[in-house]
Amino acid sequence: MAFLEGIFSFENFKQIISLFQSISIPEHYYLENWIVYYTALKILLSVAIILYGSFILLKSFIFRDTMMLNGLRAFTFQASRFFAHFSIVFLIFGAILLILGLPVPYEHELSYLVPAFLILGAVFAFSNSRDSQFLGVICFICLWLCACFFALTLVYTEGSNEINGHIFAYMDSDYKNGDPISVKVGGPDTGLSVFLSRDEPGGLKQISSLHLYSNNSSTQFNDTLLGYSQTPGDYQISLNNTTSLPSGHYRLMFENPKYKWINLSKPFKFP
Repeated sequence: MAFLEGIFSFENFKQIISLFQSISIPEHYYLENWIVYYTALKILLSVAIILYGSFILLKSFIFRDTMMLNGLRAFTFQASRFFAHFSIVFLIFGAILLILGLPVPYEHELSYLVPAFLILGAVFAFSNSRDSQFLGVICFICLWLCACFFALTLVYTEGSNEINGHIFAYMDSDYKNGDPISVKVGGPDTGLSVFLSRDEPGGLKQISSLHLYSNNSSTQFNDTLLGYSQTPGDYQISLNNTTSLPSGHYRLMFENPKYKWINLSKPFKFP
């Protein structure tokens, strides 16, 4: 119970989702099949949350103890635990593919992979050497891989074309001259656009803009902005020549150049 409560705590889920969203994926790889993996992971997490929320509701003082409700409580608890564990396994599965540079299997490949690993798992499970720990581990891996491939198959069947991403920027609301601003861009990697605007009575007035690309680590700058790429999806931004900026309230807008709905706005006061 304590393990589940740890998994389903708001902060833990927030950290897991934030970490996943901050991963920068090459655009061609993302568009080909990473969308399918991301959609499958979101579905698994959503099911786990809904089932655990149902369990919490059913065990609350609102409902009296009856045989049927006790059965539902047991079912929702076990089901939520299964999907929570499955979500973690599926997350590790995706991380291994990404680290090794392997593509997410396509739909026609899954039609062979799912039955193949299911048969392998069954063979190891019903083999004569049931006392072998090694075979037990192999069986476990085969069956979980089969489950991961099956989850991808379901998403392929339903279809998915949603492009997701997130931008994280770490800066104080009171900006100090020269302070570096760390920006992480998750989702399809097409670079980063930065816009500096000033709050005026009539609305925001854009002062300058800067466009950075993850495959170019050289420093880009203009009269007011300076930035460079450290690694794919990881950028350092700072204000340049701040003596030309009058005191006031400003706003930095960070945006994916191609998928503009992936953006973040950060207000700050200067000096």
